[in-house]
Amino acid sequence: MKKSIFLVLLALVGVSYFYSNAYCQSKPLLYFCERYDKTLGKEVGQSSTFSTGRLTVMVKSPRELNLTDCYIQLDKYNTNTEEFKFYKKIKFTLTRDMDYVIFKDDELSFDDRGVYRVYLLDSYGETITASVIIIRGY
Repeated sequence: MKKSIFLVLLALVGVSYFYSNAYCQSKPLLYFCERYDKTLGKEVGQSSTFSTGRLTVMVKSPRELNLTDCYIQLDKYNTNTEEFKFYKKIKFTLTRDMDYVIFKDDELSFDDRGVYRVYLLDSYGETITASVIIIRGY
């Protein structure tokens, strides 16, 4: 049963990835990488599946996000209840004109294996964009 749930979630990640790439110009896109290399000016290790540890969350938008205070919220999937449960929320400060954001923080860490929903929320808790990530063991 747990394997079938995991496979369904994995399929959702694949569909989400396809959908977000196909329509990335119409809404903000949230995705993940190991780190952002300032020298190269690009993401390193972009994926939707990672090992436990710190990650960088990226958001690209076709227009200015118009945010000052915002949050990255992580919800972890519970296989027993088959529901997502709040895991942690990290506050960030932006400038309103930003349309490409690199979210990096020591608290932006996935310490447990599992499937997570990751949200970019405005200061009122409204969802700007979201994505799903799989964290596997070492």
